[in-house]
Amino acid sequence: MWFLFRPDAANVWKNSRVRECYRRYKGIIDGIYLPRYLLTKKIPADFSPDKPLDKLWSIHDEIAQDFPSFVKEIDAGEKKYQELSTPSSSFLDLKTTIVNRMLESCHFCERRCAVDRSVEELGFCRVGSKSRIASAFLHQGEESVLVPSGTIFFTG
Repeated sequence: MWFLFRPDAANVWKNSRVRECYRRYKGIIDGIYLPRYLLTKKIPADFSPDKPLDKLWSIHDEIAQDFPSFVKEIDAGEKKYQELSTPSSSFLDLKTTIVNRMLESCHFCERRCAVDRSVEELGFCRVGSKSRIASAFLHQGEESVLVPSGTIFFTG
């Protein structure tokens, strides 16, 4: 339905340069490719959540080096997502652990107030460790190549 409000967003895909640059993005919209967050669930990550944050980032960076080739194998059909086992500890779990640890010295927004949101301290944004979704919708106002895009606003 979005294409009725933004015909330019449908027409932009006729441009060969746009198709080339945003091939994977368009493939996700069309259901050809899986979003990367789903793929992170299938990558094993051996880590202890108690490790220092810099060590967790090192593990993350190591796994991230191989991630693009994994995505290419899935996209090319060389590996089937449905046939991959789900590890007990995944790349997504590692990312979640890192984000939760980042709550201890928050710098998610441009204010970088460094409050400890993990103990419900509130910073400038007034959001604690548990944010709520204020609204979520398909955004129609982005550049044509990004329409539709998912938009989520959070509140404390």
